[in-house]
Amino acid sequence: MLSKLTDFAGRLAVAPILIVGAKNALDNAEALAPMIEEQMEQVGLSDLPVEASSLVKFNAYAQMVGAAALSLGIFKRTAAAGLATSLALTTAAGHQFWAEETEEAANAQKLHFFKNLAMIGYMVAIAGSDK
Repeated sequence: MLSKLTDFAGRLAVAPILIVGAKNALDNAEALAPMIEEQMEQVGLSDLPVEASSLVKFNAYAQMVGAAALSLGIFKRTAAAGLATSLALTTAAGHQFWAEETEEAANAQKLHFFKNLAMIGYMVAIAGSDK
């Protein structure tokens, strides 16, 4: 019983950061689009027939749905795998602390980078669990 309770509490605790982050991305999709366009160009995906702002929105909605499913225990392993993938892409594209020009900006991005890395680790643990 305690194991189920702690499992639920852990999954529930991570949902707000995912939902708040996704809501922020939705609210700022147009402002984030140029950064995504630059990333797409760097990896050779600039010819995709979809706008970067649409990719930002898709990722945000995927995180919201994944966070809700995970917290409710609905397909939790699948939700966790999807969230790990989404967070990895978000982190690689949006939190490049090594490319920041000021120490203050780099430190802010480091915080987000390592927070996301911790969440990715948690998602991988859930996705790989046998529960």
